[in-house]
Amino acid sequence: MSLSNWFRSLLLQIGAALGIGGLKISLSVNGYAHPRGAPVSGEVIVEGGAVAQTIRRLNVILCEFSANQTRNHNDAIYASRTIATNVVVKPGEALYFRWVFRVPDEARLTSEGLFGGKPAKGCMVQTDVNIAWAVSTPAAKSPLQVEMHREIRALLSALRQMGFRDAQDLRSLFQNSGEAIRASFSAPTPYSDRMDGVQVVLLADYEMVSGQIIIDWRDENLSERLRGVFGGNRTEIQISLPCQDLLTPDGQPDISSAVEHLRKTLAEAVKQRANERMTLLRPASAPDQDAEILLRPAAYTPTANPQELLRPVEEPEPLENRPKTE
Repeated sequence: MSLSNWFRSLLLQIGAALGIGGLKISLSVNGYAHPRGAPVSGEVIVEGGAVAQTIRRLNVILCEFSANQTRNHNDAIYASRTIATNVVVKPGEALYFRWVFRVPDEARLTSEGLFGGKPAKGCMVQTDVNIAWAVSTPAAKSPLQVEMHREIRALLSALRQMGFRDAQDLRSLFQNSGEAIRASFSAPTPYSDRMDGVQVVLLADYEMVSGQIIIDWRDENLSERLRGVFGGNRTEIQISLPCQDLLTPDGQPDISSAVEHLRKTLAEAVKQRANERMTLLRPASAPDQDAEILLRPAAYTPTANPQELLRPVEEPEPLENRPKTE
């Protein structure tokens, strides 16, 4: 090798170590929307630069992020995978490495910015690479569109299919990492004659969907209206459903199955409510005394002869024996 070629090779290696003319890394994600609890996959593509370089370690990281005006920073790391070690990347060579994660059940839902554009909060996948003798290393990242669990989506879609209409609920606007999914609905016919609406608070994991269905009953009198002011005229129903009952064989939300579960749950709640109203102001058990003595004195102990009751103590004097008065 001539001196000029050696010197040129040295400059290329120095440049690659500084990130100039070195290998490039890009990252792709399969699909657009990624529900909690579902798998997400993609590829990392490594393209060789001007000189051969050795990748000591190539990691893919699933993490949270929140954006501000100046920079992005990671809030929490959910998982990390090492997909390559001690790999020599030749000049102009392209290498492909696949990766797979499961979106955590508590993963932060994607939150759009105030004026649209890039997400303000959410999750992303990014690379972390260690290259021999490199001072500056390339990196790649891609945001994930994280949505609610498919099983929870099945239940919410089922309520809408049953005629329930979305209602305003300020708490649903601030759903952060680790929180349950909250939604409110106004009741349709024939439920509207019994209830004003329902609220749902739902969580899901690998096996079960659990949470509450809160029924706001219609106020039918002044007492119920006053109780409703303080949140008393409502019923909280605990639910727990297997995830497999809310998914189709191909893993999509099973809305028809969710409708069956919800109709059964609401029907039982309405029946129980009717029974409670029928039993108000009634004794808990039948009286153990004869009906003939109910509402009568506990004992009969007269202190006088019944013949003398309601009579003068002494017999009045005959009229002809009374003294005459002038």
